[in-house]
Amino acid sequence: MNIIFIGMKHCGKTTQAKRLARDLGMHFIDSDEAVAANYAALEKENTDARGIYNNKGADYFRALEATTVTRWLNDEAFDRNVIALGGGTVGNRLIGGELAELGFFIYLKTAPELIYPRIVTNGLPSFLANAADPEAYFRELYAERNVGYTELADLIIPVDTLCTPEELNREIVGSLHWEKLI
Repeated sequence: MNIIFIGMKHCGKTTQAKRLARDLGMHFIDSDEAVAANYAALEKENTDARGIYNNKGADYFRALEATTVTRWLNDEAFDRNVIALGGGTVGNRLIGGELAELGFFIYLKTAPELIYPRIVTNGLPSFLANAADPEAYFRELYAERNVGYTELADLIIPVDTLCTPEELNREIVGSLHWEKLI
């Protein structure tokens, strides 16, 4: 069984996925890093997900992302991974309904007013920087993605209150025990 963290950019997916993978003795995968590795193999050039998106465009990035996820779905040995899925992957129309077959999805639901300042601090990604009103566009995108995350989620963990990654991990592990996944 794979455990997949979903949610908006800067909601804590990577931090929690790494911690959970370590605590459960599972393999950690960051989907953006996997996409970048596929890009490097294909284009013989190293860059991160943001660079791919900025230099090649959204359509190219989403196609490469779909290829990455499809490889996972088609690999019968792809198991016992904790994955931090990119914020837009759930809405990637090139993947379709098969995404749900990847494993058990945990939505780290965080209020937009907590996430947006984190994004600004780390530099607006191009999908926001090119908007006439980045914050308004972010709120629209959040509302749209929230629907997809909620529909796909097997477990929704609200992370609007300030808690440490350790406390949140204990809650997640407890929920996984309750779900009989570990």
